[in-house]
Amino acid sequence: MKTIEILVALAILLPIVLFYIKKKLSSRRTPPDYLKKISQENELDITDFEDLPGKFLVMDTLHKKLLFSRYASSKVQSLVIDLSRILSCRMEKEVIITSGHAHIEKIGLVFKHKFHKGEEDIHIPLYDSHKDGMDEAFHYYEIAKGWVKRVEQGLDRQVQVN
Repeated sequence: MKTIEILVALAILLPIVLFYIKKKLSSRRTPPDYLKKISQENELDITDFEDLPGKFLVMDTLHKKLLFSRYASSKVQSLVIDLSRILSCRMEKEVIITSGHAHIEKIGLVFKHKFHKGEEDIHIPLYDSHKDGMDEAFHYYEIAKGWVKRVEQGLDRQVQVN
């Protein structure tokens, strides 16, 4: 009797689980064409991306690369970071206190080099209160936290000495 109950339960649950998996896979975001184009130009496969006003991040976990681009009118500035050469990633925020109130001035990502100890860290600005709306600071804070987590997961933790 228990075998029949298990088969009936599977017959009922299996279509629900398959439907959920199919829905989850189809709900993945597809990058816009301009992200696909700039990724191809930099020989990157888009694994994850963030499209923000005036800038975007593209992650290629297979090749361990991160692309950051800023664009204004027709100019595009891009920076490709080889994550195999990065020791760590952290979020940096600049807070200014005026009249007893804390105000987030800037939020960004900071990458520490693995091999070049004397080299300056790489800074990627995501939010600047002078350019972005003040009410967007928390949104950018959450975005930065998420990208730190994604980058940290993709880093190779085996430090090699030359």
